[in-house]
Amino acid sequence: MSSAMPMGKLLLLIVMLAAVGQMTQTMYVPSIGVMATDFAVSPSRLQAVMACYLIPYGLSQFIYGAVSDRVGRKPVILAGLVLFLVGTGVTLLVSSFNGFLIGSVVQGAGIGCGGAWRVHSRETVFLVLNCTALIALSVWD
Repeated sequence: MSSAMPMGKLLLLIVMLAAVGQMTQTMYVPSIGVMATDFAVSPSRLQAVMACYLIPYGLSQFIYGAVSDRVGRKPVILAGLVLFLVGTGVTLLVSSFNGFLIGSVVQGAGIGCGGAWRVHSRETVFLVLNCTALIALSVWD
């Protein structure tokens, strides 16, 4: 870890990245019925949104990891967050279901940057992410 970033700030960044990823994939669930009506699709077709988010989320971490080894984590995380915001803009502005799926793919690919950590600290990061997710789920319900 760089001495330029105190442990508290790093922990806050990790928690925020985990929260954004979790919120994005579950935030739309309560409105599936309304979204199905608006997009004129069956509610079961909206399950494709989760796949369109999670597949690029997982695969993009391989790319982000390799790139972050060369250029550092900060530019990779910033680029990923910009990509995530572009995907969010797409999902907010489109009126078609296919456009919404494309926006979800871009969001997933962007927020996958949260997995771009050094190998020797990955276990610690995953521990913090899992604990954060468990705490968030227990507080949410």
